[in-house]
Amino acid sequence: MKARVCIVKDGKVLLVLHAKANKWLFPGGRVEDGELPHKTAIREVKEETGYSIRFVNYGPIGRSKNEVGELPLPIRISLYDSGHNTVIPCAHYVGTIVKGKMAKNRESLGIGWFTKKEIMKLQNINADIRKIAIFVLNNWGKLR
Repeated sequence: MKARVCIVKDGKVLLVLHAKANKWLFPGGRVEDGELPHKTAIREVKEETGYSIRFVNYGPIGRSKNEVGELPLPIRISLYDSGHNTVIPCAHYVGTIVKGKMAKNRESLGIGWFTKKEIMKLQNINADIRKIAIFVLNNWGKLR
């Protein structure tokens, strides 16, 4: 399984140009053994971008007194063909920056903030990433 985060700031979405795929993607990566997907997303965002984040979607039902916590809801869970007769699920979360300074790592060829218009013009971006980014930007007021 993989986990990625659509991070929004000032009407823009953060994308990283993944070195292996040569595609603009949300920061994120593979879930390690024993790791919850949202924890993967937090770890991978920090590693790939230098930012600490918080999630914005916990659903419409508030936490009850008997609950010790809750998990953020992905905005989408996609299934991808691995090319090896297996399917890899990917949880796409929505978040915003808490702190940090933008820093690209070795897994990325680039990193940047993109408006809706710029996202629509990107050539090397998967259709699902484009669709999620545009949806999140169009609905940001409702999501946060």
